[in-house]
Amino acid sequence: MSNQSSSSLGDKDAASLTQGLPVNPNDIIKAAYRIRQFVPKSPLDYSPRLSKLYGAELFLKKEHLSLTGSYKERGALNKMMSLSDAEKQRGVVCSSAGNHAQAVSHHSTRLGINSVIVMPESTPFVKVAATQNFGGTVVLHGERWDWGIEFDLVQERTMTKLMQKLWRLQSLKEGHLFILSMILL
Repeated sequence: MSNQSSSSLGDKDAASLTQGLPVNPNDIIKAAYRIRQFVPKSPLDYSPRLSKLYGAELFLKKEHLSLTGSYKERGALNKMMSLSDAEKQRGVVCSSAGNHAQAVSHHSTRLGINSVIVMPESTPFVKVAATQNFGGTVVLHGERWDWGIEFDLVQERTMTKLMQKLWRLQSLKEGHLFILSMILL
C-alpha cells in the first residue's frame, strides 16, 4: 500500500471514529483513573523482529493477557462505571459474540448490574460458556447479529443499551483509549 493511500485511509478512519464525539486527553485520563484499579496494566514489549521487518520501532501491547482476553474490557468497564444509578438499576444489554460480550458480563456482574448479552445462535460454545461463566445472561438469537432483540429488551425491561457501534459511544472510546494513556504515561 502506498504512503498516500495509507495516509488517506488513516485520516478517514480517525475522522469516522471521532465524528460528533470529541475525545480529548483529559477524557482519557479520567477514564484511566476511573478504571485502573479494576483492570491491570498489561505488558508493552519491544519486538525486534517486527521492528526490523517494518523498519520502525514496534512494541506489542499484550492485552490478550487480561482476564477477558482483550482491551475491550476497558471500554465496557468505563461505560458501566459512568452509568447513572437509574441506568445501573435497569441493567444493560449488548450484542456481541466475542471479547466485548465477556467484558460486559464480567464487569456488570462485578458491579452488581444485571446484564443480557445477545449472541447469534452460531456462536461457538466456548464463547457462550465463557460469557455465562462471568455471570451475564446470554440470549442466543438468530443466525446473525440481530439488533432488534436488543431494542425489544430495552423496551420490555427498560434496560440500558450498550451500543453495537462501540466507537460511537463516548465512554467506550475513553475506556479503549485508556490503552494509549498506559503507553504514554
